[in-house]
Amino acid sequence: MGKVLPDFNNNPLEAVREYQEGEARLAFYRAEQDGQVVGIAGQGNSRKGFGGEIVVLVGLSPEGAIKKIIVTKHQETPGLGTVATDRRAVKTITEIVKGTDGATTAAAGANALPPCPYLDQFENYNVIEKAEFRVNKDGGEIDAVSGATITSRAVADAVSNVAKAFNAHRAEILGQAEE
Repeated sequence: MGKVLPDFNNNPLEAVREYQEGEARLAFYRAEQDGQVVGIAGQGNSRKGFGGEIVVLVGLSPEGAIKKIIVTKHQETPGLGTVATDRRAVKTITEIVKGTDGATTAAAGANALPPCPYLDQFENYNVIEKAEFRVNKDGGEIDAVSGATITSRAVADAVSNVAKAFNAHRAEILGQAEE
């Protein structure tokens, strides 16, 4: 969770809210810093992947902005579907020559995630404003990975499941009283 959330000093596992909506299993973990909610980690799934179920962990601000996404479970085809699911550090020629791993840099920080162009494009959205994500081929605005459209659709579906549930249960997830 530390990879998708800002710094926190509570135990998000103690502030979990779980939901079942259709085939989607969802869990939301509230991160707090000195009693203030600083982020939410939303976990959701889609059963529509090429290799079966895909599970994502979406880091959200309390206002619903997508901060980071990682795929925590999948069985997609290596080299095809994994282009849409995996984050991999890319070594520069300098790092190869020097024998360093390139995994962390002073600028990136300890919690930095390697890039994944497919997953990173979701960071342009706020789930309160947009809760349904679709790939371009389906009339949406998310660029699918060429050769991995089924996987791309499944990830977008899992993120949509998290977004919809966050909107439906936002007050409870944030620890606010129902009005």
